[in-house]
Amino acid sequence: MDNKIKNRNPNIDLIRVLACYGVISIHFFWRSGQYSEIINYRRMYAMVFFRELFMYCVPMFIMLSGYLENKKQISKSYYKKIVKVLFIYVAASFFCYYGLPFLYNFFKTNWGLPDVDFENNSFKGFIKGVLSFRAAPYSWYIEMYIGLFLIIPFLNILFRNLTSKEKLILLVVLFLITSLPSIINVYYFDNKQWWIEPANGNYRLNNAEFQKIIPDWWRGCYPILYYYIGSYFSDRKIKIKPIVNILLILFTVALSGGYSLWRSHNFTFQSGLWNDWNSAFNVVLTALIFILLLNLKLDNMSVFWKKAMTFISDLCLGIYLVSYVFDKIFYPKLEMIVPVVNKRLEYYFIIVPIIFICSAFISFIINTLYNVILVLMKKIRNLLSENG
Repeated sequence: MDNKIKNRNPNIDLIRVLACYGVISIHFFWRSGQYSEIINYRRMYAMVFFRELFMYCVPMFIMLSGYLENKKQISKSYYKKIVKVLFIYVAASFFCYYGLPFLYNFFKTNWGLPDVDFENNSFKGFIKGVLSFRAAPYSWYIEMYIGLFLIIPFLNILFRNLTSKEKLILLVVLFLITSLPSIINVYYFDNKQWWIEPANGNYRLNNAEFQKIIPDWWRGCYPILYYYIGSYFSDRKIKIKPIVNILLILFTVALSGGYSLWRSHNFTFQSGLWNDWNSAFNVVLTALIFILLLNLKLDNMSVFWKKAMTFISDLCLGIYLVSYVFDKIFYPKLEMIVPVVNKRLEYYFIIVPIIFICSAFISFIINTLYNVILVLMKKIRNLLSENG
């Protein structure tokens, strides 16, 4: 076993892979038509609960950053790490911008996909798309992560200089101002009928806003909460008995799913603060899943599976970004094959792995290109130094 594999923590790789798979999964419930179907029978109930479960995906990526990066300091070597992230982003944007029209038209000919008018993909349009984070439509995460990456060393300075009690208080405060409003400030207290059918627009108060009870201006800062939760887990090494941990996860999913059902029953799926990334339910769920995966006993995992986990883990960012292309190809085909939304649930076990594998292949090409460029640049520097 080489040192790279030997020194890797398989739990970390597992967390990253499952977070990435969760992204592909959460897109299934969006792309398969769940959000436009009336929720009043069992299959749609099941889709709501599965959707709530997989909402851990993006928060887990941020939490993992806190777990791994909480010791980083202000340095040139740290900030140079953003280069690979930006390269993958630009390469994935190139694939989404130019590759989607090509692949879609290829599959349209062979699968009979519906006609789609793609815009004139000029180089100027590509540059504008990259700068506006639209060339790769799933790249909102990159826009968020760039800012988080830049302030991580400063976040770490604050965290390092707190006592254990102060760190816990910080987490509580961040939870109060970013996540708690998601289940507190989302009601119409002046309308009794609304409580019976909260999704029914006829019972709302003339498009009035929900009654605010606690301040919620800071709710957009939820990435800092997830980052610090990851940092806290790295610092404290929290453990929960596996059976208790699993039961807590199931209870949280049941609570979150039941709440979303109440908000959506007899109507289309209602999305809001209560089931968004910063949802109080989602904070608890992600933390519990993170703890469970972190404490799994994986020391006896075979070398083959460790290598496989490491390999896939390194591809996750690219998989996340380029999966948009395959979503746009495979889900229209799913709609053609299975026109009834509630019949599509079992196809999760087919379409999600296919999209994951296809996206991993493109991500592998992107990573390989990056490594080739690094080798070439190193050779060029060596030649210049020899001739200098």
